[in-house]
Amino acid sequence: ILAGLGRHQACGDDPARDGNVAAFVEGLRALAAERPGRVVLVAGADLAHVGPRFGDAAPYDDAQRRALEARDRASLACAEERNQTAFWAHVAADLETRRVCGLAPVYTLLAALPADARGELLHYEQTVDPEEGSIVSHAAMVFHTDDP
Repeated sequence: ILAGLGRHQACGDDPARDGNVAAFVEGLRALAAERPGRVVLVAGADLAHVGPRFGDAAPYDDAQRRALEARDRASLACAEERNQTAFWAHVAADLETRRVCGLAPVYTLLAALPADARGELLHYEQTVDPEEGSIVSHAAMVFHTDDP
């Protein structure tokens, strides 16, 4: 499933207020709930895209990289708490600066998770292009329930 939500991203609108988005998320949640056995939902998405390749005037220095990590980790904390509304708002607040392409798929995943799912951040990393210094940040998270 490709999760776009581009209109919502462009306007800063909370997608939860869109009946079509809500119906899609509820359908995805229901589909997962009715499947026998374990169900795995995956959101393959990057976080920030910064540096010259992405329109910034210069590569990030160490202080900017630390600030980027702090901002990314704050977004990930919202995700870890399974708060899709807070995640959306946090990322959308500086979407033009961080250029987080994973906003829509992560929001959709968070909204579709069962109520008892618990999140855990496993890893955070910034991959730096050695030639011109642009950065793509990414993380690994898991959400799981106690159900076998």
